[in-house]
Amino acid sequence: MLPREDPARRGQPLRPAFDFTLTLFFRLDYSLDSDQLNDDHCQNHGGIILDEFLNSLGRNNYWGVKFMTMKQKAPPSERKWIPKSVRRTSALLIASVLFLGAMVVSGMDMAEAQESDSSAASREKSPKEQLDAARKLMHAGKYEESLQAFEPFFKENPGMITSGDCVALGIVYTLLEDRPGHERFSRWALDKYAETKSPWDSEHAAKGYLVFPEPKDKELLAKSVRLAQVGMDNIEADNPSRSWVYLTYSMAKYRTKDYDEAAIWLKKTIDDTKFDSLIALALGYTVLNELARGDAASAAEYLQRARDAAASIHKGNWEGFNHSQIILKEMEAALQKDAAK
Repeated sequence: MLPREDPARRGQPLRPAFDFTLTLFFRLDYSLDSDQLNDDHCQNHGGIILDEFLNSLGRNNYWGVKFMTMKQKAPPSERKWIPKSVRRTSALLIASVLFLGAMVVSGMDMAEAQESDSSAASREKSPKEQLDAARKLMHAGKYEESLQAFEPFFKENPGMITSGDCVALGIVYTLLEDRPGHERFSRWALDKYAETKSPWDSEHAAKGYLVFPEPKDKELLAKSVRLAQVGMDNIEADNPSRSWVYLTYSMAKYRTKDYDEAAIWLKKTIDDTKFDSLIALALGYTVLNELARGDAASAAEYLQRARDAAASIHKGNWEGFNHSQIILKEMEAALQKDAAK
């Protein structure tokens, strides 16, 4: 059997058997005058038969080419002066037996290959591999497939889903505008981190719900606000990434219509960080917050900065880019609503 690790030969287990069979066929047929062992002879004595067979399998004309190169003279010692019809019949019988044998071996080899491939395909991936695959689908923009891949983890391996996944999944549901799915997932995520004291886990879980515009579920909103506060209570004042917690807290205040408090912490977020994507998000929410406060002039001051900052976020920054797109869409809707007043 051919080694399957050789891609160039895989799927061609009959070729060596054909080669041997046809060489034997011509050697048994050497009673013809050596000068008759020419191109026509090769083509007509099996070349056509096997070429047609191979063509029926959708292969190339490999054998026809090979036969055309078989110009050789039989050494006198190898010439067998047996009646032509006997030798021809013997050659065909031997060739037929070898050919059938090759097909049997090929069938066994192909069956074994299929079984091996099937076994490899059916090998169940580890939970980590499945989770990595789900994340890759998400970052490739295949959101529906990604959500399906994440689904089993909520019950079977909830501990493997990180708070960072909660932010990402909240963004995905928002991009799909799937409010029921978003609320169902957020309920799971907010309950999962209900008792955490980690500023990052708390603000991530809260942000995953707060990212969806105009939240409708008061219970989920209250849980998000509480976790946003947990983040503020537990973040170190000198932590260089503290502004991410400030942003989530600002989002919570904006969503609960505490616009003055939101304005304070949005400004602090912008002034306190060097992360361009974070500044872009804070600027976008600042425009929304100022419009909600009824201060269109102030919103206008931030508007172009917010748009430019969002446009500068590279798509490789998956969370920052997609969160900014959500804010831009919400911001444009708010601007149209304000203009219609």
